Amino acid sequence: MTRVTGVIQRSYRLDADSGWFDTAALPTLEFEYSVASVDPVLHEITDATTHKISRRGSTGA
Repeated sequence: MTRVTGVIQRSYRLDADSGWFDTAALPTLEFEYSVASVDPVLHEITDATTHKISRRGSTGA
């Protein structure tokens, strides 16, 4: 399994005088992961709002 552990946003700007690129970066945004726990019990959705949202699926439509 591949996990993203950190992300850096970096920008580059061409220095017109020198022809070199200046760079700047934000501090690293680091991620941590925890072990997932799966509930083996099947639960029925009785809340109408939750049921409506879950029917949309991943499309959000």
